[in-house]
Amino acid sequence: MIEDDPFLGRIVDTRYEQKIVGMGKRAVPAMVAELGNAEPAVRSRAATMLGRIGDAAATLPLIEALWDRDEGASSSASAALTVIAKGNPKDVAHAIVAYVNEKGGDRLAATDTKTGWIFGVLHNLMTICGEAMENATA
Repeated sequence: MIEDDPFLGRIVDTRYEQKIVGMGKRAVPAMVAELGNAEPAVRSRAATMLGRIGDAAATLPLIEALWDRDEGASSSASAALTVIAKGNPKDVAHAIVAYVNEKGGDRLAATDTKTGWIFGVLHNLMTICGEAMENATA
């Protein structure tokens, strides 16, 4: 938990970012938890750090974070997903398909601006994943 680690408790303080990122996969559960923080700046920093860590385990929580009401936090989630997709294309593609086939499909059926933006992000991510997998086999 964040309160158990002196660095994770300072997520918004950029001086601690490298230390948190350096924790690697051990920091992922705490950063995922912070995606639900009441403060938009904390949600945004958590998404950014998840992207820097690059663990595909953060994919589904970051997809959910695309729906964040704060534009900065949702944009940070999009950027983090792009980084993760480049390093883990197969895992991210599978996670997107699972999301769309499960609870995400109903949410993506809406016709509002936010949903259109998220649909575009997911489409771009699938393109990135496809290109990365194609290049890996070439």
